[in-house]
Amino acid sequence: VRVLRNGNYEFLDGTSMATPHVSGVAAAVWSHDPSCKARDIRALLAFTAHDIDSPGRDVNTGYGLVDYAAALD
Repeated sequence: VRVLRNGNYEFLDGTSMATPHVSGVAAAVWSHDPSCKARDIRALLAFTAHDIDSPGRDVNTGYGLVDYAAALD
């Protein structure tokens, strides 16, 4: 969501909006355990994501919705 100059909201989606959120969760996981490799964090994020479309990875939603709490656990 982005606030426009007139005070209204604009809803945005896509990889440009998802990337900062997923990157933030990845950084938090890495901060929690700096010994993790990038491939480990990527696998963890995929494993803990909530599937929200077709079962498994799909072109519309990737692996699903990132789950910050589950990734840190």
